[in-house]
Amino acid sequence: MSGHCPPWFMAAGLCLLVGCPGAARPMAPEQADAGPDDAARFDAGELPRQDPDYLVVAADILVEPAREFAAYRSQAGFRTAVYARSELSPESQPASDLAAAVRALLQTARDLAPADETHYLLLVGDAPGLIPALPCTNELGGCYTDNLYADLDADGVADAAVGRVAANTIEEVRAFLSKVQTHEASYETGVWNRRLAMFTGAGGFGDDLDAMLEQVVLAGLDSLDYAFDIVGAYNNPENPYYFVPFDQKVLELFNGGSLATLYIGHGSSSEVEGLSASQIDGLHCAHRLPLALLFACLNGAFAGRRDSIAEILVERADGPIACFAASDVSHPYGNAVLSFEVERALLNSRPPTVGAVILAAKRQVLINRDSFRTRLDTSAALAGMPADEQLLVQQQHLNLYNLLGDPATRMQYPRSSVVFEPGVSGTLAHAFIDVGGRTPNLASGTAIVTLEIERSAIVSELAPFDPENPDPETVQANWAAAVDKAVAGVEVAVSAGGFAARLPVPQGLPVGLQCYVKVYAHDGIADSFGAVAVPR
Repeated sequence: MSGHCPPWFMAAGLCLLVGCPGAARPMAPEQADAGPDDAARFDAGELPRQDPDYLVVAADILVEPAREFAAYRSQAGFRTAVYARSELSPESQPASDLAAAVRALLQTARDLAPADETHYLLLVGDAPGLIPALPCTNELGGCYTDNLYADLDADGVADAAVGRVAANTIEEVRAFLSKVQTHEASYETGVWNRRLAMFTGAGGFGDDLDAMLEQVVLAGLDSLDYAFDIVGAYNNPENPYYFVPFDQKVLELFNGGSLATLYIGHGSSSEVEGLSASQIDGLHCAHRLPLALLFACLNGAFAGRRDSIAEILVERADGPIACFAASDVSHPYGNAVLSFEVERALLNSRPPTVGAVILAAKRQVLINRDSFRTRLDTSAALAGMPADEQLLVQQQHLNLYNLLGDPATRMQYPRSSVVFEPGVSGTLAHAFIDVGGRTPNLASGTAIVTLEIERSAIVSELAPFDPENPDPETVQANWAAAVDKAVAGVEVAVSAGGFAARLPVPQGLPVGLQCYVKVYAHDGIADSFGAVAVPR
């Protein structure tokens, strides 16, 4: 596959674009020369707000549909403002002038808002012609970014959630707005709402390093909220999650519906391992549209002459609702850190919007130093990457990775969390486990209750096969056994807002294995989910 990421490297220096220091700063509302009809004119979209939490900067030819986007967000309670590019900086001026003007607008808005308020910046227009991308530093290759439009203090981390609608025509913007509206207005209950789908390409960094990375990734998955399901495939015949044909499984993971679909591996501007631009016609996301997270080289090369695979995925009416991907060559260590922090933000913290997930993850890249991150950093050091290089890669990847889509798109998590009262009675040493709980938003319905092993464990026996000539039937049976973490399960009724279930404990579970009771309850309209650890 073209565009493979090189191995560990030596790097120095990080250049941050801080923009034009002399850029004019918009006046606050009390300073502006405003008439008595200002409020009405703000509401009508005739005057941009000075204190928006949702700022739209659009190419001049796309201002009309950009205002429609802002009007839709206004209905949800956002304070919106729309600016044409020419209002902020003439096209003849360098991109840094436009960036400085946008940052000034965001700074004014932040100065007028509560300190903990999340701000959003939507860029409407393709790069480089309509809304330019900004240059950034990447020791492995090129780099351009949208994040520097919102980096107000030049610390490398955006101070607002940034996204781009990479459109060239009014019709394209309106089609995407319609896609977002449909996604946010519809919700189909089902286990896909608690699912993170993952697929991973072959590492190719050497057996020792590949094995070490696999172990670290599995350890990271064990630290994520067990209320969610994580289902995936790995294109490596030495791994129990191997599947053939791999491209078939990739399409199934997308099309089966999920909260998010995540890829880690090698890539190019036109493909990930298991899915190329030529195979996109087979992609039809059912049940719900996922957030696509592509941690590979060049998948998000949105300023190229041809649309990147990230752009193609987002442009599809039944494709992902947004895509987070790298604009150029990325680094395996940087991808590992950033992908884990996105997973952790998404599943453990559950931010309300796509942009808030990405913003939280990027902040966590630089501040989280827990046991998992220590293990990951130690693994990188053993592979020949010292701490200063690790930090440099982390910083550079914050700009290298960009969001294509509307950052204010709502994350569609299950509607409530199960309250485990009275909770779990019994241990893994007993013949049965009894569990009871309440479903806050469901008076009646059905609860799927399972007893599941930890994500890094496999208790089923897998059949041997020849990795040089794998038998698809054997491989697929092994994959099904490896991904199925449930060792017992029942469906019970939800009655008067509660449920009770008894689960048999299988004999012969390994000593020391951590298990969880997981619940997904629904009534066809709303749902509730949760997980609780079982005492050993």
